[in-house]
Formats: sequence, structure tokens, C-alpha cells
Amino acid sequence: MDADESKMEHSSTNDDEEGEEEAETKPAKGDEKNDAEAEEEAEAEPETTLFVKNLNFETTDESLRAKFEAVGEVRSAVVSKKRDPSKPTSTLSMGFGFVQYFRRADAQRALKELQGDLLDGHSLELKLSHRESTAEAGGKRKTISLTDQGDSTKLLVRNLPFQASRKELQQLFGAFGELRSLRIPKKTGSGDAHRGFGFVDYLTKADAKRAFEALVHSTHLYGRRLVLEWAKSEETLGELREKTAEHFATGADRRAVGKAKRKIAEDLAVIDDD
Repeated sequence: MDADESKMEHSSTNDDEEGEEEAETKPAKGDEKNDAEAEEEAEAEPETTLFVKNLNFETTDESLRAKFEAVGEVRSAVVSKKRDPSKPTSTLSMGFGFVQYFRRADAQRALKELQGDLLDGHSLELKLSHRESTAEAGGKRKTISLTDQGDSTKLLVRNLPFQASRKELQQLFGAFGELRSLRIPKKTGSGDAHRGFGFVDYLTKADAKRAFEALVHSTHLYGRRLVLEWAKSEETLGELREKTAEHFATGADRRAVGKAKRKIAEDLAVIDDD
């Protein structure tokens, strides 16, 4: 082997060694994705979600996140959207969104430092969202997690105003994707009066998740704040009666809870007229 061949072989060996070192130190794409998913599923402290109003309609999830990451580590940043009636495959910003931090201190800091700050030419209006946790009987707190979806495509919507129509709910939830079904349980012998809750089932998990994330924190209809949960397909009617009674009797004594349960058991006989 002459000198040139020896030099080329030595160079090739060095390149191979460097390539192996790079392969060993550079994380695989799958690992990076898993890390991102793990971060998204990490628990956040209570009172870490901000309701952001007066967003520019051109502001994206990414630019919203970038703005608030200047203050602290952001768990999620979502601009609420609705379906564009002129382009069924597109969505339009609703002019508001939600930003959740991991730490309460960061949320409080952002509330002070970014109040009135400009983003894409619009002055931000911020307030702390209290939708992420609600008081339960016995003084316990329940955290509504965005990661409890599992394989579900169905949402349970509580606290529906009684004047809300099926068409209005169709417009609200249909903005996020095609619906498989929309069910509103009716009271027995009361005409069209419903029980104050319903079920929204999407064709895809992605559309269901997008609707949940956009509406779960602070969505009002006729002055009432909608309460969203992931519905379990195996949940029985009896279990739903129990849960609804517990929810609307929060803070009452045992006698009041029992009365609420009996009332629902008497009234709720027809799940839907579809």
C-alpha cells in the first residue's frame, strides 16, 4: 500500500469513528418525540392557566407559546378556533386562547408582566382561568386533565343552559370537526326540555381533542359556563345519573345529594329522541 492509499484509509477510519460518535450522542427522532409527549403529560400545579383575550386573528399557537415562554416554561398554548364556513377544511381564530404553565409562580408573573403587552399588534388582555379545577363535596379538588382522553372521541358536556338548542350546540362543537352524533337527554313528559347535559361524539380523536382543549377552560353559553369531561363509552346510565347528581350537589349535605340523585332517577328516562 502506497502513502496515498494509507492516508485515504486513515481518513476514512476517522470519518467512520466520528460518524459513530455522532450517532451515539445524537438522540433518535423517536426519543425526541417521546420526550415532548412526556413533557406535555407532566402534571402542572393548580391555577396555572391564563385566559388570553384580544388576540390578533393571525396569531398562531406557536407565536402565542413563544410570547409566553419568555416568562416561564409553558405546558400548552392554544388559540381557540372554529371551522371556516366558507372553507370546511380550514379553521378561523376566535380571537382568544389559553396558556398553561407548569408552575403557578410563572403564571402569576406572566399575568403581571404581559398584561397589555403587544402580540402581533394587539394588546393582550389576561386573566387567570379557574376552570382547570373545581371544588367537590368534602372539600376535595378535582383537576381536569387534557391527557385523560385515551381512545375516546366523545365529550360529556354539563351545565347546559336550558334555552340552548341542538342547532346552537351543533354550530359550537361542529366548528372543530365532523360529528358522529350529538345527544341531549330529555326530561320525561316535558316536551323538548332537556336535563342540562349532553354528549358530543366526533369522528376522530384529533377533532375531539381540539374541541376539548379550546372549550374546556372558559366557554359560556347564555351566561352559563360549560363543563366538559371525557365520556367513557362503558359508562352506564346509572353511573351518569350518579355523577351528575354529585356534580350539581357539590358542597351540599348527604341529604341534598340523595335528593338530587332521586330527582334525576325520576326525570331521566329518555336519553335522546334521535
